[in-house]
Amino acid sequence: MVDGSVATEAKDLSIPPAGRLNGELRVKLQGEAPLLTLLAESTRGSSDPASVHLRRGPGSDLGKPDLYVLAVGIDQFRDTRMNLHYAAEDARDFADRLRRQEGGLYRRVQILSLPNQDATQKAILDGLNWLEREMTQRDVAVVFLSTHGSNDARGDFFLVAYDTDVSDDISKRRTGVRYADLRDTLAALAERGKTLVFLDACHSGNVVPGAKDGPADIDKVAADLAASENGVIVFSSSTGSQLSQERDELRHGAFTAALLEAFDGHGRAYDPPWLYVSDLDIWLRDEVKKLTHGAQTPMTSVPKERFTNPRIFRMVGN
Repeated sequence: MVDGSVATEAKDLSIPPAGRLNGELRVKLQGEAPLLTLLAESTRGSSDPASVHLRRGPGSDLGKPDLYVLAVGIDQFRDTRMNLHYAAEDARDFADRLRRQEGGLYRRVQILSLPNQDATQKAILDGLNWLEREMTQRDVAVVFLSTHGSNDARGDFFLVAYDTDVSDDISKRRTGVRYADLRDTLAALAERGKTLVFLDACHSGNVVPGAKDGPADIDKVAADLAASENGVIVFSSSTGSQLSQERDELRHGAFTAALLEAFDGHGRAYDPPWLYVSDLDIWLRDEVKKLTHGAQTPMTSVPKERFTNPRIFRMVGN
C-alpha cells in the first residue's frame, strides 16, 4: 500500500518450507514523503503491517512541482505608433532563464512564448486558458507581460495586444485584453498554487495614442492582484505612474535587465542558490534605481495572508 491505499498485490504465492519468501513488487510513488506499507494475508489471517516513510533525496524529482510559464512581449504592434524596442527580447530571455529552472526546484518547465505578432488578443486569452487548463494543485504558474497598459475613460485597465485598436475606448475594450479577464484567470490559478506575475506595462517611448491621463497606474493593478481574495505575487516594473525605461546599451528594459542579473547571480554567492521573493524585491529595487538613475522604482506585492517569503527560483548562471 502507498499512503494507505492498495497500490499492487501478488496472489497465489507458494511459501517455501522455511517460511521465508523473497520477491519484488513495484509501485508508483507520489508526494514528498509517501508511506509504504507491506501486508501479508493467508487463509489463516493477516500479518502485522510493516511500514516505512520514504524521503525524497537530493537529485530526485519525486514530489517536485511543474512550472508553467506564459511569456508575452510586444515591441512591434499592428499600430506602429506604439512600437517599442526590446519587449519581445525581454520576454524571450526571461523564458530562457525559466527554462533552465527545470531539474532544480521544478520537475518540468512548460513555456508558451508570445512575441510580437503572435501576441494577438485571442492568443493571449488562449494562453491564459492554457495555464488554467494545465496547472494542477501542486504546480506553479508564472506570467510575464511586457507591452503597453492603458485605462479607458471609465478607468478600466487593459493590456494592449499586437492587434489592439486604440482609436477609441469602444475599440480598446473590444480588442484589448481586459483586466477583468486577466484577474479572473490569475485568481483561479492562485487558488491551486503559487502564481507570480511580472508586469511591465508602463513603457516610456511611444505611449498609447489618444491616452489623456498618462500611463496606467500599475499600483492599483498590483494591489488588487495581491489582495487576499486573488492571492497573486506581483513584481511590477515601476511604481504609480512612473514610466518603464528601455536601455539601448543593455538591449533590454531596465526591469528585465535587472531581473536577468538576479537569475544569473551577479554579485552574489548563496549556498544553496535559492531566490526568495525578498531577494528579488531587494535586488530589483536597487538595480533598477541604478540603471535609471532613480527614475524608476519596481514594486513587489505579496498576499501576506497566504505567503511570508516563499522560495520561488534558483540562480541559474549564464
